[in-house]
Amino acid sequence: AEVLDETYGVIVYQEQVMRLSNIIAGFTMGEADSLRKAMAKKKHALIGEMGKKFIQGAVKKGHNRKTVEELWSYIERFGEYGFNKSHSACYAYVAFQTAYLKAHFPQEYLAAQLTNDSGNAERIDHGIKECHDLGIEVLPPDINSSFADFSTEGHAIRYSLGSIKNVGHGAIESIVAERRKNGPFKSVSDFFKRIDYKQVNRKVLEFLIYSGALDSLGSNRRTLWLELDHLMEVGRKIQENKARGLVSLFEEMEEAEEIHLPDMNEWGNWDKYKHEKEALGVYFSGHMLEDYTELLEQLADIDVHSLYQLPVSELNARSFTLGGIFTGISRRLSREGKKYVTGTFEDMTAEIPFIAFNGVAEKYSGLFEEEKLLFVTGHITIDNFEADSENNSERKSLKIRIDKIQSQEELYEARTKILHLQLQSKEAARGLSKQLRTLFLKYPGPAQVLFHVFHEEREIIIRSDSQYTVSLEEAFLTDLSRIIGKDRFHVEFKK
Repeated sequence: AEVLDETYGVIVYQEQVMRLSNIIAGFTMGEADSLRKAMAKKKHALIGEMGKKFIQGAVKKGHNRKTVEELWSYIERFGEYGFNKSHSACYAYVAFQTAYLKAHFPQEYLAAQLTNDSGNAERIDHGIKECHDLGIEVLPPDINSSFADFSTEGHAIRYSLGSIKNVGHGAIESIVAERRKNGPFKSVSDFFKRIDYKQVNRKVLEFLIYSGALDSLGSNRRTLWLELDHLMEVGRKIQENKARGLVSLFEEMEEAEEIHLPDMNEWGNWDKYKHEKEALGVYFSGHMLEDYTELLEQLADIDVHSLYQLPVSELNARSFTLGGIFTGISRRLSREGKKYVTGTFEDMTAEIPFIAFNGVAEKYSGLFEEEKLLFVTGHITIDNFEADSENNSERKSLKIRIDKIQSQEELYEARTKILHLQLQSKEAARGLSKQLRTLFLKYPGPAQVLFHVFHEEREIIIRSDSQYTVSLEEAFLTDLSRIIGKDRFHVEFKK
């Protein structure tokens, strides 16, 4: 009580550990200080030795061994993130200030936190999720609304221009100054006629397009990207004419002059989200794999985020199949001249480093492609434990050693599958079954078909004849959706 009374029974300061070790275990003050230093410098081997001495000393002084072991376990956990009293007091002061700000000014606080984390994609992603959890919308970057830092806008937070890769401080200052002086950019044409090309170069414009910051100007990203050189050329020419005084002679023409763009389709979701992540470092408006959510749930053993939550014993026990995409692929040679491949494998939840050694690197060389949906099977290795400041603990640093790579089509065929169809008895009698038989014969394959026929309040399950097993390829599933609707069938996979 005399040691922990002021902190209500909780160890908060290193000095408290020193006094406890002195009073309970009989440590000298020199030994107690050595324990403090070992904890401060995370010397795990020395902490382990001193732990044995602590328990022996406390038992020798008449304390219950089980109670002492529990106390030491608590002290050991404290040592992972404990400070001296003066340092702890400063932390507490900052903690209650930030807690107050977060409680009473959550938008402003989180906008400042996101700005502080600019350049760290993992922390930005975490911050955006925290905003969503608190019901605060994070708006996309916008050339007419964003500033260098994250800012509040109504009840939301606006993404910053400063967090877009390759968009430097000079370019941002130039854009914001022009906006303040002459008002918001009204259109694509207006924007390219007004920007300062000395500050806003092609790379800046390209990444503004990728990020979606120019979406509000009225043209889609793919069109702007394909026409970028033309837009810059015309914009520069108009500025040069104006500088030479030619515009004043044709002022009415200048006012009417617009840069016309052809009508072209937007990128598909895959390319759109890929470029967005390239610019922002995070998936903001969607994920490249979101169209494959159901497939990933069916074919992958586990998602990457959940993998990190598993205990070490389970990670070591077996191999895992993950579904996702490769990024940052690097092909290398070992000192012995053998090929191996490294990089990152990611799904919608997280990413994990990978390595593929010589035999695997050779066998699957054609499948090491970035941004293509693939399934990898391998064993997990634990490189080390890293400090996790968010949770005041340690987290596993994992890597997957790849043994096998399969495309979605290969894995589809490798798993035993059953196609479940839902039909009303009247539909089966009216000829729908004939349409289905024709479709099945068009796409023969190994998957069995189970009909769930509903008659009044009864469900009758009918297994199709062996001649009507099917191939569950994409074309078949598209045709089947057209005939009976997407919500009336599902595919069962066996892991």
